[in-house]
Amino acid sequence: MDKGDKFLGVPFYSNNSISVEGKGTVLLEPAEFNKISLQDDKFILDNESGIFQAGMEIEPGNYELHVEGNMPFYVFVGVNNYDENSKNPKSFDIKDTSNEIKFTLKDEDILKIFNWSNNKTDFTVNLIKKED
Repeated sequence: MDKGDKFLGVPFYSNNSISVEGKGTVLLEPAEFNKISLQDDKFILDNESGIFQAGMEIEPGNYELHVEGNMPFYVFVGVNNYDENSKNPKSFDIKDTSNEIKFTLKDEDILKIFNWSNNKTDFTVNLIKKED
């Protein structure tokens, strides 16, 4: 990293170690989160990546997720609760519009949705909360 560079959205947990080489200092700050809201009974993310904590940015519950788009895309979805089992998260790779996944978010679970596509993409992630 050079002066003024930022690492954004990197999760650090108790018992993590961070090594720094060279001169200078590193300032770690808590991230700022925005709660996502329902639009037409869905949480909709247009061309976005994000990390959401159940109970804070998104409601706990049962979800269906599917991606809509007109070009190839590669979306990674992960669900993890670091207090319970940090070594075995649930993860899903979505490489076209035919993939639909179902999962449950418990309070404090972390939902990660990342756009890992090679090219500029045009896609929408539809996250539908189902009745428990």
